[in-house]
Amino acid sequence: MEYHNQHQIAADGGSAVLVEEQPSESIVQTVIRGIAAVQGTPECDLDPLYDSIDPEALNELVRHSQRVSSDISMKFIHEGCAVLVRNEDPIKITDSPPDETM
Repeated sequence: MEYHNQHQIAADGGSAVLVEEQPSESIVQTVIRGIAAVQGTPECDLDPLYDSIDPEALNELVRHSQRVSSDISMKFIHEGCAVLVRNEDPIKITDSPPDETM
């Protein structure tokens, strides 16, 4: 499994990973791949993403923002990780949810 990411130290002492969407995957697949990398666990061992957010709605929101060239920013928590999705930026995944400013 290959993934592009950059590790950072988050303000709360946790580590953050920046994950870029690959051409062959959806934004949801990118999120799952990134969380698995942060957790150091296989993707199949993660709880379903729909426990935290509607995956189809997330995919559609990102596709729509790309079609109409609009900015989006969505934050949510899954598997103890804070996930920040912005339409043109890599996905930022932090292993311990930071304060509300994320």
